[in-house]
Amino acid sequence: MPRKNLPLWLGVFFAALVLIPTIVSLFYTPFDPVAMRIENQFQPPSSVHWFGTDQYGRDLFSRIMAGGQRSLGISAAAVAVGMFIGGILGAAAGYYGKRLDQLLMRLAEAFHAFPSILLALLAVAILGPGEATVLAAIAIANIPVFMKITRANFMQQGKQEYVLAARAIGASDWRIVTRHILPNCMRMIQVQASASYAAALLAEASLSYLGLGVQPPQPSWGRMLREVQAFGGLAPWTVIFPGMAIALVVLGFNLVADGLRVKGK
Repeated sequence: MPRKNLPLWLGVFFAALVLIPTIVSLFYTPFDPVAMRIENQFQPPSSVHWFGTDQYGRDLFSRIMAGGQRSLGISAAAVAVGMFIGGILGAAAGYYGKRLDQLLMRLAEAFHAFPSILLALLAVAILGPGEATVLAAIAIANIPVFMKITRANFMQQGKQEYVLAARAIGASDWRIVTRHILPNCMRMIQVQASASYAAALLAEASLSYLGLGVQPPQPSWGRMLREVQAFGGLAPWTVIFPGMAIALVVLGFNLVADGLRVKGK
């Protein structure tokens, strides 16, 4: 593999350090991630508790493993929904253009003008705090992002000779879009998806930290940081390890996005 793809492989490595334990947690965790053992509170990292314990004696490694299910899962689902809806709307705007393009882009700009936190608060007002709220807020924030990048790529590809030739021989719009244009747009959509996933994870952690996301006793990385914020000086490992999990995934997917961008050149 050429050296220029080093960011891609570094990104995969950093993300895998967290993704693999998260997948394993679907079947096994060393301790019950929600069981409290007050007699074990604030145990430092050891051979028994690899990442130590928190103020309730819960094993941090098990909680980080289990918390990844929600932090990573919510982020992935939100990006997938945003990519699907935004991709369809962006493809329609870029392929058909004219008034449809103007209408959809004005809607995208209107949504994009609102900060994500305001969308989250609006979702909380409608749905109440919880995982669905965070998923909806992040997905809505991602729709205009994918709309714009898909529209730009469809407009560029729509002017290429192979598309003009397909139209000339009477190919249907569906065939032109699915067989000719979309495959040539996937590289940039993948790049954006990787970058958006990193941003979505940060958004999920931030909203959970504010108490708008995953509710106790279920763990999530952002909520774990909120619960131990008063004990950082007494037991720094309670802050360091959840923060490292977030940082590794965000760094990993940003590097993957950079690697895919370089690979596509």
